[in-house]
Amino acid sequence: MESFELNEEQTSREKLLTAGVYLFARFGYKGTSTRMIAETTNLNIATMHFHFKNKENFYKNVIAHVEDQIKSRYSNFTQKIDDLKSEPVLAKDLIWQLICEFIDLQLDITFDETESDIFLLLSREQLYDFDELPLTQIIFEKAENSLTFLLTHYYDTLPIEKAIVLSRLINGALVSYGDHATFLSTSPVSHSLSKSFIKDSTRDFVLNAIANYPTEKAVFVASF
Repeated sequence: MESFELNEEQTSREKLLTAGVYLFARFGYKGTSTRMIAETTNLNIATMHFHFKNKENFYKNVIAHVEDQIKSRYSNFTQKIDDLKSEPVLAKDLIWQLICEFIDLQLDITFDETESDIFLLLSREQLYDFDELPLTQIIFEKAENSLTFLLTHYYDTLPIEKAIVLSRLINGALVSYGDHATFLSTSPVSHSLSKSFIKDSTRDFVLNAIANYPTEKAVFVASF
């Protein structure tokens, strides 16, 4: 098992939640035993039962904990979007400024190594948990909906269906950086490149793609 460092300033409940994210991200619900949780946190199994009663409830609390973390990262930005929705007219330069801010936010999150366990959990949810996708839903609500709103107001003639597809494409690509951080850093092509170079190059490409997207062609294709 990879090394896991405890924060001694955390309460026992906080340590358990942090360890839960780490373990469930790597081994899933079935692959994570209560013994593994106890060994990782240096706490006895009774402590976990005291706080969470059983493993199933513990898992639900871990997912809720991650949901809160995701919401927290997007909260300031989504509040800006909510505030804009009441405005009758939105200036193009303001919309573009917010698009740039959103792309920067997504890149900051996906290149943040402390978020890697969250992306592993998100990936595992996509692969194995077909019935319930709570983390995917949060990303959809906080990230994809925000960018969709901005794109529909940045382009004058872009159908909402196209904006949804573009938002999913852009967000999916950016989130995959967090999901595949090891692949990105060990690739023969990119292993010698700095994270800042990869991040800046990605930012430039995405923003150029948005700025130069042929909306008239998009409407024409959508009509078939």
